[in-house]
Amino acid sequence: MRNFFWLALLLMFSILNWHCQTGTPGVEPPKIRYGEDACDECRMIINEARFAGAYFTTDKKWYLFDDVGCMLNHLKKYSPQVEHYWVADYNNETWLDANKAVFVLKRDVITPMGFGIIALGTQDEVKSVFKGRSVKQFTFSELQALNPEDLLPEVK
Repeated sequence: MRNFFWLALLLMFSILNWHCQTGTPGVEPPKIRYGEDACDECRMIINEARFAGAYFTTDKKWYLFDDVGCMLNHLKKYSPQVEHYWVADYNNETWLDANKAVFVLKRDVITPMGFGIIALGTQDEVKSVFKGRSVKQFTFSELQALNPEDLLPEVK
């Protein structure tokens, strides 16, 4: 009987550990089929992983974007109830929690729709990418608070 208790306890901790590692639906990063999936804002095909963004709504629907600027515009237009936001790291194309990422809005960075917004995991990465150039850093909530005119892509 004593062995059964320890076996049950071990099984319970194993399941709990597995659940914590895999997360819950909606918190996992999105699965974008690059070259196939279209941006939910501009309808262009999503080709460049390092500029992608996505969010998962409380009604369990994914919205995918080819440019962080497209995601921000979509959020302003529709004001969905969002469970989780994701953005791709500009350096290594891995998914970052948008609320923990560091954003740079720099018009000379060419992004798919011309917004010039990139996401990085840390402020040290920002320094590394921009090598001493002056850049303004934003949190995701600061980007969301910008006026829509500030998010218009640069027209040349």
